[in-house]
Amino acid sequence: MYRKLLNELLLLEFAPQFDEAANKYRSLMDFQHIDAEDSGNLELKEKYGIKSYPRLVYLDGKGNLLYNEGRGAFSDRLKARGCKN
Repeated sequence: MYRKLLNELLLLEFAPQFDEAANKYRSLMDFQHIDAEDSGNLELKEKYGIKSYPRLVYLDGKGNLLYNEGRGAFSDRLKARGCKN
């Protein structure tokens, strides 16, 4: 229960950053959000080694993994590109 609540709080904190990046860069890449708690996404979680969330998984056009990073690295990447959140 505690872990689920903590994940929900982190996602609420992270959502504005994700939305801002998605709006700013949607013409360059596809942004998708998946519910990591949904058992239907277990295969994706295992394939990309997702053990905590929020996580950002970057894939190339063929589905090969480029980056797998947490919200801290994502926040730093956004700040370097001039995003506010």
